[in-house]
Amino acid sequence: MPCFGIYPSGIITHINPVYICDITEFDLVVNIEKVLESGVQQLAEISAEEWKSQKKPLLEATGIKSWKELDKKSIGYGIEWVDQRVVLTFPALNKQYGVEKHTTKNISIDVDTPIEKIVKLIHDDYLLLKNLR
Repeated sequence: MPCFGIYPSGIITHINPVYICDITEFDLVVNIEKVLESGVQQLAEISAEEWKSQKKPLLEATGIKSWKELDKKSIGYGIEWVDQRVVLTFPALNKQYGVEKHTTKNISIDVDTPIEKIVKLIHDDYLLLKNLR
């Protein structure tokens, strides 16, 4: 789970630290809370050239060399706090049992929803997808 930074231009990016944990509800809650506590860090603007050569913390933390490979080997979920809602984005399996972003399976829940309930929704879905692969 990466932390996040934002450039003055509004671009949000992964930054260190990246938290690696077991995929248990308890460990996910603990690490999501760490990311939330760190907030979104303000970053200094960089040039397009610097952007290209910037290290990719999520790839480094996982030891995976490319975003394409990461997409093949992982099951990714999104959690965004937008206004007074939490938007969860779920993946789906394609015909080859590869994971892809699911464009219709998004859940919007109240911003006051406890992290434990959010993690339960994600963890249950993860176990289902993992067993289908």
